Amino acid sequence: LQSFPLPNISKKISNVRYGMPPLAWSAELADMAHAWAVKLSDRGRILYPELPGIGENIILAEANEQSHLPTGAEVVSGWESEACQFDFDRPRWNPKCQRFSQMVWRDTTEMGAARAWNQTKNCVAVVCFYRPSGNSNAPGEFASNVPLRDCSMSPARSLADQVKRSVTISAPPDHKKGT
Repeated sequence: LQSFPLPNISKKISNVRYGMPPLAWSAELADMAHAWAVKLSDRGRILYPELPGIGENIILAEANEQSHLPTGAEVVSGWESEACQFDFDRPRWNPKCQRFSQMVWRDTTEMGAARAWNQTKNCVAVVCFYRPSGNSNAPGEFASNVPLRDCSMSPARSLADQVKRSVTISAPPDHKKGT
């Protein structure tokens, strides 16, 4: 089992927040994401944690060699492509774009992410935790928390295609050292 923190994913997500303030990197959320990613890659299936006040984006994929692990940029691009599924004229919950709406949620201020690869099961899990959580179904929450966006500017390639094209992977600096 190999684990990789993904602090650079915070910058990638901040770049697609469409005018929203950038997200702060949280070492606490990254540690929680790491523990959850290890659990998911070990089990080989997605489980959603019940963490009050914390939102999540989770990917579980087959990966039989390190050179095909998804990068932070690929993960964010896949979530961003969900913007084309979001109805900006009538903003509301949509399971087809829940990762996009969580990623750009206006009231969310911090995030942490991690990736774990289980070589025995050929499984990689990427987990991003956000605080405070997004995707609230309270009246008016989607309209006030998801910015307008022209989805024609987003790449429509699927994450699976991107993962297949990935040829390099590098572990970012250890997030606990403040880098």
